[in-house]
Amino acid sequence: MKQAGFPPIWVVNLARSSERRAHIHRHLQALGLPFEIVPAIDGATLGPADLATVYDPRQAVASLGRELTPGEIGCALSHLRLYRRMVDEDIEAALILEDDAQPGPALCRLLAARADLPDDWEVVMLYHVDGQLSRWGRRHWVPGYRIGRFAHPAFSTLGYLVRRGAALKLLAQTLPLRAPIDHWTGGSLAAGLRLYGVDPLGIREAAPEDTGGSIIAADRERYWKQWGLPELPAGLGLYLYRLKVWMIKRYRKYHPGKRL
Repeated sequence: MKQAGFPPIWVVNLARSSERRAHIHRHLQALGLPFEIVPAIDGATLGPADLATVYDPRQAVASLGRELTPGEIGCALSHLRLYRRMVDEDIEAALILEDDAQPGPALCRLLAARADLPDDWEVVMLYHVDGQLSRWGRRHWVPGYRIGRFAHPAFSTLGYLVRRGAALKLLAQTLPLRAPIDHWTGGSLAAGLRLYGVDPLGIREAAPEDTGGSIIAADRERYWKQWGLPELPAGLGLYLYRLKVWMIKRYRKYHPGKRL
């Protein structure tokens, strides 16, 4: 196994989320990994002037069938700020974690074997939702873990390795915001990124009782309620939301120019 030094590890954390900060700090410290807590942008504090140049609600509705939530906007801007830092400081690669990630010993093994990744990788998702590795080209990375391209779009920015080349592409494509950032890093808008995933997952999502639950999920629940929909289990709500997005895109593909 070729050895490589660990890349910078950045943890995205809202200043008001002290419980989450303590959670991720405890886990990374136990692993002996150096890391930096990076203050996240709080979408709830952004006013119209702040949003005017970075967010297009009409494009969001056209793409998703709804506007982005404040949490989704803040999350996207937080990750974009890290991509800009990679470019400005000429950082070749970094590991970006969100504060509700739960890293374990596997993370150290995967990072130590970073030089064994495919030569062309730009993003490696260590955690993903809906991702399924293609049977073609997948291979063993470290004992017990495989690396490969995805057969279907994969979502989540809970934990991923990103290269400077991908940071440049993401900065060029994502503004003004019209979709959550994970639609660009691994989802249906990730065209052009040389994207890989890990199986099994290299990072887990923390239990809600350890972090207070997902801020973005809470925002989305409020969205469902404002349309008079009942509160749904998280998995079912996410499935229905993505089904709606898929149906809107299919309609617009075959009925160009028509409004819903």
